[in-house]
Amino acid sequence: MTQMLSLLRWAVRISLGLSAIILFAIHSDTTAPRIHRDFGRPTDAEVLVRTKSATFRLPAIYLGSWPTPTQLKQPHLEWPAGLGFVFWFPDLSGSTTKTVPPLLHPRPKEPNRPQPVDGEFRVSVSLLHFTDGRQEEALTVAKRIENVESLSAGREPTFDLGGLECVRSRNPNAPTCVYVSDKDPDLMVIMRCIGEPGTLNPLCVGNAHFRRDQFAFRFMFTAPQIARWREVATSVRTLALRWRTNE
Repeated sequence: MTQMLSLLRWAVRISLGLSAIILFAIHSDTTAPRIHRDFGRPTDAEVLVRTKSATFRLPAIYLGSWPTPTQLKQPHLEWPAGLGFVFWFPDLSGSTTKTVPPLLHPRPKEPNRPQPVDGEFRVSVSLLHFTDGRQEEALTVAKRIENVESLSAGREPTFDLGGLECVRSRNPNAPTCVYVSDKDPDLMVIMRCIGEPGTLNPLCVGNAHFRRDQFAFRFMFTAPQIARWREVATSVRTLALRWRTNE
């Protein structure tokens, strides 16, 4: 009987010890900041980025590359041409994969993130800047559309592409569409897709201009998801307005 009680006490101690270890592990996983080995700081640590037209404060995980120790010693990063970043669509989270650009792999498996499913992909944004009515005419999306149409045989409607129209060249040997959308009073887009059907990781690259919020950017994402271009562009706007600051 004594031996049985001793064994029971021993089993209880082990059970309580294991429970404490499990609770500690759960608490650690959910509350402790993740220190990235290449960044040396938590992945959600914020950085200040100044462009020629605006200032942004955003988590470093969204940047295309981790800031260097030298850059981190500065009060802010200087990107005169515009803000660039990478995010996951549709949840708008940042991407820890800095060595594999969306150009090569739009859906990498990342640590602490489940395997991407259909409809999840990375979006690359560059040259995001606020125009405030001062943008040079030759750089506006409207001017780009005008230039493309001046060399085209006209527009063709598309089906299941979210309202994009195809502007096809007069050259019969250049059948690829340049996709445009300029009937929305707010959002204008011009977009080209790279890679024939069957190409590994074909991409769409576009320029967008939100006229009401007065900012423009270039964006790139996987071609099979072209029909979601408006959702992608709106996601970029959500992040840009979230991060803009008067600092």
